[in-house]
Amino acid sequence: RQAWRAPVFIDTTGDGDLGALAGCSFEFGEAESCPCQPMSLNALLVCKDVEPLAAYIHKSDPTKADGLAKDAFKSEIERTGHFPSYSKPTLWQVRDNLLLVMMNHQYGVPCFDATKITEATVMARAELHKIVNGLRKLGGAWDGLQIAATAEQIGVRDGRRIKGRYVVSKDDVIAGERYD
Repeated sequence: RQAWRAPVFIDTTGDGDLGALAGCSFEFGEAESCPCQPMSLNALLVCKDVEPLAAYIHKSDPTKADGLAKDAFKSEIERTGHFPSYSKPTLWQVRDNLLLVMMNHQYGVPCFDATKITEATVMARAELHKIVNGLRKLGGAWDGLQIAATAEQIGVRDGRRIKGRYVVSKDDVIAGERYD
């Protein structure tokens, strides 16, 4: 147990933890009942050969119809009998036979509830394993597909926003407003 004193504290927790502990009011999500941005647990995968997977790999190139790769990847997942919690599962090539995948979302999980974040992490990891195992069972291009790594905790997109003395508006951002 520790006590700290300072004329000013700057909350850099990412989830507004210090501000909340200090009694500051805050908001998160789109309303008090959440719907927060969904959380995702991405994974690194390895495959035997990336060439047969070309039709499923998203190139992140806005000049191309990359949505086709996402749709094709989702169809392959559904062919295993699984329906991903993320409606646009995405597969990227990192390099050689190393891939990055995002195919799960956990909805309505508050950023400050450790138990719910843990449950979301466990559920997301289980979904990743179920889908990868299903793809591997399809064989062909998916033969030998394996999870190489996942994050230790699910990715949080939507943390607390402390209600301060002033709320920066969209117009402030567009105008490039500056304040003391």
